[in-house]
Amino acid sequence: MKDQELVTLRAVNRPPEGPIRPILLKLGNKMNLYRPLLDKETEGKVIIGIFTMFTTDFTEILYDQGRKKVQLMPLIDHQSKYCPGFALGSTATSEAAAKALTNAGEGVRHLGYQLEGAIVHHDQGSAYISYEWLCQVLICHNMKLSYALRGAKDNPAMESFNGRFKKENRDLFWECQTREEVTLVVRARIKYYNEKRRHSSIGNVSPLDYIKKYGKRR
Repeated sequence: MKDQELVTLRAVNRPPEGPIRPILLKLGNKMNLYRPLLDKETEGKVIIGIFTMFTTDFTEILYDQGRKKVQLMPLIDHQSKYCPGFALGSTATSEAAAKALTNAGEGVRHLGYQLEGAIVHHDQGSAYISYEWLCQVLICHNMKLSYALRGAKDNPAMESFNGRFKKENRDLFWECQTREEVTLVVRARIKYYNEKRRHSSIGNVSPLDYIKKYGKRR
């Protein structure tokens, strides 16, 4: 995100954040754009394009023999399973979320795509109902928001990724002594996940190979 855009956001009078969650609850299922698309995809009524729907969530990573922890927020493309970006934060903040989204934008642009018009689906955690996050998603990136109403049950793909990613790399994280080392491990393992690891759900190929084979530039 450009520096001048950050300055502009900080200069805007921020409305109170308190009413956002009650509004989401009042709107109910209308705020979950993810589930209806999945149902239509299952019925063969729609094909969800590459980089048109993302899922995300924060997950806690323990490192330095379990003495320290950090929050990881990756974004995963629904169709290709590709992770275009992530961010780490001491806590699950809107700043970390905004950084992850910015990194994801750079990641998809590198492949010839854009975030504009895409859906990002997540829970109702405090970072995701903050003014900063709504402004990033809706204004800066011109994306659409989708909220899980039942927590992990409404975001199973993301829960599965986070759980598997932490389990497979637990020993590597355990040996890291600094957050910088954790960042290097996460970056290397996501690179492997994107470029080398085969996924049965996309024809037993890697996410990058899937994009190269089936992707179309928007």
